[in-house]
Amino acid sequence: MKVLTAHDFAEAFGIGERAAQKAFKKETWRGQSLPIVDIPNRQGGQSGRVYGLVLDAAPDAIRTKLNAYLGIDEAPVEQVLKGSYQERQFEDQAVRYGIIEPILATQARTAERAEAFRTVAGQLHIYKGVPTKLAEPTLREWVRKYEVKGLKRYETLGSTGDML
Repeated sequence: MKVLTAHDFAEAFGIGERAAQKAFKKETWRGQSLPIVDIPNRQGGQSGRVYGLVLDAAPDAIRTKLNAYLGIDEAPVEQVLKGSYQERQFEDQAVRYGIIEPILATQARTAERAEAFRTVAGQLHIYKGVPTKLAEPTLREWVRKYEVKGLKRYETLGSTGDML
């Protein structure tokens, strides 16, 4: 998913950056709806948010102009459908499973499982590339989701929030 900043949008359309920021905030440009998202880990303006335009989901006329500005050949764009999973989500699910595996090896509702939760919560894990300790409620949620749904590697559910 390619996300453009207000600066890139302003350059492509020959307008001021502030005008592009206003268009992003209103999510509309010359009567056309703009697919705008918050760009994480960036800080800006009064609201502290930085908005970006999702190029793949932009209206054809806008996408064509932006692609020409960026030097991108217009080719069929594979769009991610709502409810489909990305490979990174499967990788994340596998990491979560690896973390909760010692808990799953115990019988539910036993002292042994309670001890497994405490032990796993007390350990340092590499999660999303960062060494971290996971709270027991987080681990309990992951175990509950796994026990209800299992690993969803090849099945798709209604939303990405349904994964382990």
